[in-house]
Amino acid sequence: GPIKSINADAVTQLADNGCMGVIEAGHKNVTLDARHALKSRGVMYAPHIVTLTGVNIVHAHKHDLTDATLESEVHRIYNDVKSAATEFNARGDLFAGGSMVGFLRVADAMLAHGAI
Repeated sequence: GPIKSINADAVTQLADNGCMGVIEAGHKNVTLDARHALKSRGVMYAPHIVTLTGVNIVHAHKHDLTDATLESEVHRIYNDVKSAATEFNARGDLFAGGSMVGFLRVADAMLAHGAI
């Protein structure tokens, strides 16, 4: 069947039942209202922008990927996302931080190629 999204009502039910965090394992399965509800209820949220990067790490390293390399890359990405969110006044918002990191990487590539 269709993939179900988490909406604000679902967040209320999850938080009321003691849920401490939501890890988004699909593309945009948490609605905008749900993201706001997660934040206001103090429920940790790991957005797809961050959680689905593992596939890219595996693809980039192909057969040379070790557990240590994967752990190092995950830590680096998390720290980049966390730092970007803090730098741009969205401290703790991994969705915003992930979007910002992606935008900055594209902008840096464009600068490096003289497109800007």
